Amino acid sequence: MRHADAEAHAADGQDVSRELTGRGLQQAAERRQVVIDAAPQLVLCSAATRAVQTLAGMGPLDTEVVVEDRLYTASTTSLLLRLGELPDAVSRVLVLGHLPTVGAVVNALLPDGLQRVAYSPSAIAHLELPDPWAALQPASARLLAWHP
Repeated sequence: MRHADAEAHAADGQDVSRELTGRGLQQAAERRQVVIDAAPQLVLCSAATRAVQTLAGMGPLDTEVVVEDRLYTASTTSLLLRLGELPDAVSRVLVLGHLPTVGAVVNALLPDGLQRVAYSPSAIAHLELPDPWAALQPASARLLAWHP
C-alpha cells in the first residue's frame, strides 16, 4: 500500500515530515475495510509521518504493527530482502510505504505479461505470494485485487 495523499512540503522542510492532506485522511478511512478484509497478520509501516498517519487514519486494525525507519528509504531490493526476513508463521502482511519502491516491488513480483500497476495515493495491490518468505522471487506473485 502506498501512503495516502500528502502535502507537497513539510513545515520543517523535511520530506519525512510531510503530513496527510484532508483528502489523504479521507482516503485512509476509506481503505480501512479493504485492509480489514485482507486480514494482515502484520503491518510493516514506514516511519515517515504520512505513512504513520495513513495507518492511524484507518483506525485500529487488531494486528501487530511494526514501524520501521528503513522502509522510508528502502530500495526495491532492500524491501524484497526485508520481506524475505519474515517468519513463516506470518502468511499475510501489509507493507505501507512510498513510491517508487512500493510500486516497483509489486511490479517486480508480478509475472511478465501482466499489466503493470501504477500507484496513486492510498493504492493497494493485494498479491498472493509463494511460501516461504525466504524463497520470494521476482515474477512469483499473482494479483488478487487492485484498489487504485
